[in-house]
Amino acid sequence: VEKLGFSNRVYNSLIRANCFTLGDITVRTERDLATKGKNLGKKGFAEIYTVLENYGLGLTECGPFDWIPYEELMPFYKGAYLHDDNIFE
Repeated sequence: VEKLGFSNRVYNSLIRANCFTLGDITVRTERDLATKGKNLGKKGFAEIYTVLENYGLGLTECGPFDWIPYEELMPFYKGAYLHDDNIFE
């Protein structure tokens, strides 16, 4: 990350968010970077998107750090209880 030419503010925010490589950045969402990497605003994200676009990359839209609300999962269970052995039948 340090060789990509980010400003000090964006670089420090990425390090705070545990992003040390391009791969670390691309698996994150905007929401995740905004909460874990402080001081990231519109200009900071514009800088990140510009650098990622130079490599043909971008941020993910739904990453491992985004959670699906319980209410959205319930239709898939079709009334089964979580302890039911035949939940997926």
